[in-house]
Amino acid sequence: MEAADMSDADAPQTVERRPSTAVNAAIERGRVHLKPRPGTFVTLALALVCVGLTWFDPFEDPDNSQVIVSSKTGARRLFPTLVDADPSRATVELQGPDRPPVRLVPSPEGHQVMRGDELLGPANADEFEALWSSLRMATVLREPGRVRKALGKDKGGGAEGDASGGDASRHIGQRGVVRVSLPDASFTLALGDVVPNGGVYAALDDGGPLVVEDNVAWLVEQSAEKWLSKGLVDLEPSSVTALVWAGGEEVGIGLGDDGFWRVRSGAAPALLSNEAVDFRLKRLLRAQLDPLLPRDAIQPESVRPWLSLTTFDRGARTLLVGGECPDHPERRVVDRGAGLVGCLPAEELEPWPLHDPRAGMVESRLVPHRYGRIVQIDLGEPARRSLIRRAGSWSLSQGGRVEAVSDDEVRRWYAGLSRVEVALLSAGEPPDEGAGDVEGEGAPGRPDVGGEDPEAKNPESGEGPSGVGAFEGVAFEADLELVVHADTNETLHISCHTQSEPVLCVRDDGPVLRVLSELPPDLRFEAETFAERRLVEFTTGEARAVEVLPGGPGSTTVRQSARLDVGAWSLTAPLHADDAGAIDEVRVETLLWGLSQLRAERWVDAESASAEEPLRRVVATILPVQGSERVVEAELYPNCEVAVPGHRRALIPRSQCEALAGDLLFVDPLRFWLERARSFELRQTGDSQGTFLRRDRQRERFVRDDGGAIADPAIEARLAAWLDWRSAGIRSGEPPTPSAWVLDIRRDTGVDLRVDVGEGWVRIQGSDWYYAEAEATDDEETAEGGETGPEDGDFDPGAVEL
Repeated sequence: MEAADMSDADAPQTVERRPSTAVNAAIERGRVHLKPRPGTFVTLALALVCVGLTWFDPFEDPDNSQVIVSSKTGARRLFPTLVDADPSRATVELQGPDRPPVRLVPSPEGHQVMRGDELLGPANADEFEALWSSLRMATVLREPGRVRKALGKDKGGGAEGDASGGDASRHIGQRGVVRVSLPDASFTLALGDVVPNGGVYAALDDGGPLVVEDNVAWLVEQSAEKWLSKGLVDLEPSSVTALVWAGGEEVGIGLGDDGFWRVRSGAAPALLSNEAVDFRLKRLLRAQLDPLLPRDAIQPESVRPWLSLTTFDRGARTLLVGGECPDHPERRVVDRGAGLVGCLPAEELEPWPLHDPRAGMVESRLVPHRYGRIVQIDLGEPARRSLIRRAGSWSLSQGGRVEAVSDDEVRRWYAGLSRVEVALLSAGEPPDEGAGDVEGEGAPGRPDVGGEDPEAKNPESGEGPSGVGAFEGVAFEADLELVVHADTNETLHISCHTQSEPVLCVRDDGPVLRVLSELPPDLRFEAETFAERRLVEFTTGEARAVEVLPGGPGSTTVRQSARLDVGAWSLTAPLHADDAGAIDEVRVETLLWGLSQLRAERWVDAESASAEEPLRRVVATILPVQGSERVVEAELYPNCEVAVPGHRRALIPRSQCEALAGDLLFVDPLRFWLERARSFELRQTGDSQGTFLRRDRQRERFVRDDGGAIADPAIEARLAAWLDWRSAGIRSGEPPTPSAWVLDIRRDTGVDLRVDVGEGWVRIQGSDWYYAEAEATDDEETAEGGETGPEDGDFDPGAVEL
């Protein structure tokens, strides 16, 4: 019992916790009802007043503007289905008041214009396109019945300002009718009175009255001649592929598959200039017939065939020509087909002067084909070689052997051939004795030179004009024959007599051409012609250093060295007061370009190689993107000969030769020093006293020490000459003439200089090299002497290098 009592006493007792006085007070306050203060009511009243004033402003000006109601809410397309219709199959009839209907009827050659039952001729394509666009975009402005209903008017109230005061359908059909007929649909639009406030009353297919745009009524007011084409033939020049002039020899020209026009018949074969043919063809097709005459005005037996045109779709059109045009004796009647006939000036009917040198019809490039279109070039006797392109790579075939050649060299060789310009040999330009004599007065179809029939055989050999024969009265033996094959199976045969002056050539047994410039020397190609001639290969961006070294003990070249550091070139040799400021980075890039593009124009045999020592040696350090650093060097000899390790002595182009002969320093050192001088003293060599000058910063000119202007004109002239002084390069050793002037130059930046100036040279005192003066060019001598330029006969177009 005691144990049980003790356990009950030890058990934890539950104690009831009462809320605190603060909590009870908060609960009691929450039970009290909220009472708004008077200020709350005042704020609410002000807010309501503000909202009311916002919506109902008693101070707002009264709105006296009129309410605008749009009357075009019913605007829509008049012929909505014409958008997808084919206009070439549509017939359009325009019926005006008191005149026969005008119909534009489709035909295989385009639309024809008919006036009633009379066929006038082909329609003008541009005018028909404008007509079709007007119909397709024609708009219904509104429907009068709907507008009256919307405005609460009765049916006869004269809505919309109807001047008649009656029904809106009044007079519909009396102004004209437009009919559009398609293979699967037709539309008839009857036109009525003009609406005073814009538009025309109309009815579509006997429907209700409409108000349509005014331009629809304008269509029926036009005469039939508005839609008639007055051009000779409504064709695009690009769609014509052949022309044949009837009568006589029927001279014909055609467009070949290679895209070049050629004389096909009736005259000597000739390759024509595309630009000249396109110009004349466009002028012919756009010739205007004036006046137009009814067909019964001429006699049918008085017309004869004149010109036949063939298009890409193999369609042909033949034009006829008659006698003099009535009341226009200088014009001739031309019949272009069904419909009216017209008149053209008589000179437009003459065949083109295809072989007249003054007309410029013959292609002026000996080989005009683009490089990408050429697939084979054959060299005739006695070599018999062929250049063949297969799968984009060129190979040389000779004697049954085929060897790959350099594509770059073939492209360069063909570029030289394609630049050869030629012109027709006129009768007043007989070639020299080596090329033969010009005979005769001129053959029909060949007005440039007279002579034998090109189809006549050689009386000695019995052969035609190819090989040894007579071309246009000029007998010569061709010593160069090339056949150029295009990718369209068209061929161009070229025969040249290279020993004549000027060089004479014939294309496709046509008229004789004279070469205006020199032929490339390697047209008689062989395997060596297309051998790889690249001597050095790198890009200027891969160069990290360049050095110019003397070529031998007798060389006057000064060692020059520059290195590329952090994107800028620094000068390491020779020692120079301007340090890196003396480097001309453009000349450095030019020198590197000349070295990187070294290519042999031809190889030089050991017997004919220059025996003199090299002029200089150019060395470049190359660090390619991939690969290790390497050194490239070349030795430059007189006459633009160059020696590169691993290659034979080669002759390089003049442009590369001049680049390798250049230096790294600026060519205007005196200008650089004087323009940056704070002051300087100039005196003649040997004198102890000189003239002191300083730069006036405000006026940017040199003045005396007291600020006055230079009073001695000789000194001013001397300063101007020094500012214009240019260097031809730097030379080692002593100058060729004694010193004449000494300049003590003091600069704001850089060390002070003492410069010796002599006749043709400039040198910084203490240096073992000097600047040599550049020789005056012809332009400078002409400007100084006031003489006229060279005569026209002295100009040599072949001397200009592009």
